[in-house]
Amino acid sequence: MKEVLEIINQIKATNSRNEKEVILKQHKNNQTLRKVLDAALNPYIVFGIGEKKLKKFINKATGKENKFNDLFEVIKYLKVHNTGTDHDVKMVAEFLNAQDDEELKGLYEEIITKTLKIGATAKSINKAFGEKFIPEFNVMLAKKFEDEEHKVKGKEFVITEKLDGMRTIMIVENGNVTFFSRQGQPITGLVEIMRDAVFLPDNVYDGELLIANADDYKDREVLQETLKIARKDREKRGLVLHLFDMIPIEEFKAGKSKATYRKRKEELEFIVDKLKSPYIKVVPNLYVGKDLDVIPKLLEEMNRKGKEGLMLNVSDGKYQCKRTDVLLKIKSMNTMDCKIIGFEEGTGKYEGMLGALLLDYKGYELRCGSGFTDEDRKEIWNNKEKYLGKIAEIQYFRESRNQDGGLSVSFPVFICIRHDKDEPSYY
Repeated sequence: MKEVLEIINQIKATNSRNEKEVILKQHKNNQTLRKVLDAALNPYIVFGIGEKKLKKFINKATGKENKFNDLFEVIKYLKVHNTGTDHDVKMVAEFLNAQDDEELKGLYEEIITKTLKIGATAKSINKAFGEKFIPEFNVMLAKKFEDEEHKVKGKEFVITEKLDGMRTIMIVENGNVTFFSRQGQPITGLVEIMRDAVFLPDNVYDGELLIANADDYKDREVLQETLKIARKDREKRGLVLHLFDMIPIEEFKAGKSKATYRKRKEELEFIVDKLKSPYIKVVPNLYVGKDLDVIPKLLEEMNRKGKEGLMLNVSDGKYQCKRTDVLLKIKSMNTMDCKIIGFEEGTGKYEGMLGALLLDYKGYELRCGSGFTDEDRKEIWNNKEKYLGKIAEIQYFRESRNQDGGLSVSFPVFICIRHDKDEPSYY
C-alpha cells in the first residue's frame, strides 16, 4: 500500500491533467492501485460512512478491538453492510486507529468515506487505462422550453410540476438500496425511504427529495428545509422521495433507455401504487396531450401557488443521461447555480453583516444583494472561508449586459446555498 500511496501523492501533486494521465497510464497494471481507485471513485460502490460521523468514533476508538487484517477486508465488509450503523462505523474506527502509519491511515479514511480527491475525472482515468474502468454517473437534464418549443409542436407531451427539492437517484439492486445526488455523490441515512424501497423491483429511480410537509412552506423554504435534513450526517427522517422517472440499471449505465417516457411513467405509477408507501410517491401528471396553449394557464396556476414552474416530457422520448430536448423546464423566472468568489459588507442596518455575494457568472463578476434573511447575512459574513467557492442558487429574470458590456442578469435574488452541488450550472 505504500507504493499506491506514493503514486496517489504524485497524481495529487500535479495540476496538469496530461501529467496525471501519464502517471495513471504508467501504473495501469498495478492491481492494488486499481482496487483502491475502484473502491474510492466508483460511484456505484457505497460504504455509507460520512466524514463527520467517522471522526466522532475515531476519537473514542483505541484500535485494540480491530477485527480486520487490511483495507480490502474493510471494503469487502462495507460493500454488504453499507447503511452506516454505529456498529459498523465503530468497527471501521477501530481498524483505522490500529494503523501505525498516519499517512496510510489518512488515505484509508479518504477511501472509506469516498472523499479521495486526485484531481482526475472518471473520463481521465478511463483514458489513461484505455478502458471503461470507472463508470461515469450521468443523469437526464432538461433544456429550456423557450429554446426548444419548436421541437415539441405536434408531439404528445406530459406536463408535471417542477419540484424544488434535492435531485436524488435511487438504485434498487438485489435487495440493496443506494441513493445518489445528481453528481453521483452518495446520500446516506434515508432510513424511512430505504425501509420501503427494498420492496421495489430492481431499477434506477429518478426523483426529487422534499421535506414531508412541503405544502406548509413557501417554495424557497421547501428547498432550505429539505437540505437541512439531507445534510445531516446521521439518520434522515421526515423526507419524501417524489419519483418522476425510472430506467433499468444496465440501460442507465449505458446512457439511454429503450422504453419511451409514457411507458416508463405508466410502469412507475403501477409499481409505486402497489407499494403504498408514505415516503415514496410519484409526481402526478397535470396534462397529457398536444395542446401547447395549456402551458400559460398551468404556469399561471403554479405562480399563484408560489411554485417554481413546470416540467415537460415528450411522450415518446427516451431517458438520456445528458441534457436533452425531450425534457424541458418551463419557468416564469430562471434559476442558476453560481460559484461564490467574494463577499461585500453591508451598510446601515447590515453593517457588520453580508451586503452582497460576488459570484462568477460565465467568467463575469455578478453582484447579488437580495433575497437574504438576516440570519443568512450573519452566518455567511461570519464564516466567509466556509462559503468561498461554494455554489449559490440564484433566481433571475433574464440575461443582460452590465455597464461595461459584460454578461450579467436582471434582478438576481439569492435562493440558498446548494450544499448538494459543487459545480456551477447556468441552465
